Amino acid sequence: MSKQSERAAGTVTDAEICDLCQIAKIPEANREIFAADFRAAIAKANRRGADYRSPDGAAPIIAEANAVSAAALKLLRAIEECGAETRSFMQGMLLDGVLNDRIIAVNDLFSASDLIADALNNANGKPRNAKGRPSTEIGNPGLPAGDLFVFDVFLSVNHAGGKLTLNETGRDLVRGSLLLFFNACRPLLPNGVAPPASLSRLKDIRAQAAGRAE
Repeated sequence: MSKQSERAAGTVTDAEICDLCQIAKIPEANREIFAADFRAAIAKANRRGADYRSPDGAAPIIAEANAVSAAALKLLRAIEECGAETRSFMQGMLLDGVLNDRIIAVNDLFSASDLIADALNNANGKPRNAKGRPSTEIGNPGLPAGDLFVFDVFLSVNHAGGKLTLNETGRDLVRGSLLLFFNACRPLLPNGVAPPASLSRLKDIRAQAAGRAE
């Protein structure tokens, strides 16, 4: 039976928190802050689970913007096809303003929604569906729960005034507190959720968290 299955999901003991604080050199005065942040990170990792991938927040906005632009275009075309008598009736039904002003407003709505969809489809000048390596920036879609947990941990450590170090000397010798800390985290995580095995990825996430904290 694994250590994960022996404990209640999402629980972290005070003794485990104390050990992690020592590894990350969390000041005594800030350990309660770290404990709250770290337990929240563990809880999120449990809610996400092994199959989690961060959602694409732009997708529903693009779909809705496309729906608005399509509806606006359909309305503009319908008005164009109206005869003079129908246009006169529509003008008479307006409570305020003139029909041409409303047509201009619908044109603006069409342009704005089309621009939103285009901007999100070509963020940073790169088409969303272009081939190539997907972004590993935290906040982008497709990232696993383990990466997000590591990011949350770095934020927690930074928030509490601690530090996780990684000093590489030679090809195979690695010293520092970073790997020791995340090895201690593994039994606290749900099955299938784990920090990245790549040292370069851990350093990348640490840099992103440091930038977010500034």
